[in-house]
Amino acid sequence: PDTNTTLVPGSVATSQGTVTGGNGGTPPVTVALGTLAGGASATISFQVTINAPLPANVGSVTNQASLASNELPVVLSDDPAVPGARDPTVTAVT
Repeated sequence: PDTNTTLVPGSVATSQGTVTGGNGGTPPVTVALGTLAGGASATISFQVTINAPLPANVGSVTNQASLASNELPVVLSDDPAVPGARDPTVTAVT
């Protein structure tokens, strides 16, 4: 999670595999997915709270996942709302 957020304890969930870190409220969020079949996907979710007060020059929070495996180099997540690949997800805070 972004440095301007706090991970909500117990909020980490996965559609496959086992949550191995983060549910105590301390980052990083880590999940052991196990084996994914070709073309398969998994969803990992978590909640954060925005730290208050937010610094005056901060108008968004950012997050990006990374996937590591024995077979491939590290793969970064991509925000599908932004053109290009491997874009972090940026959420405006107002």
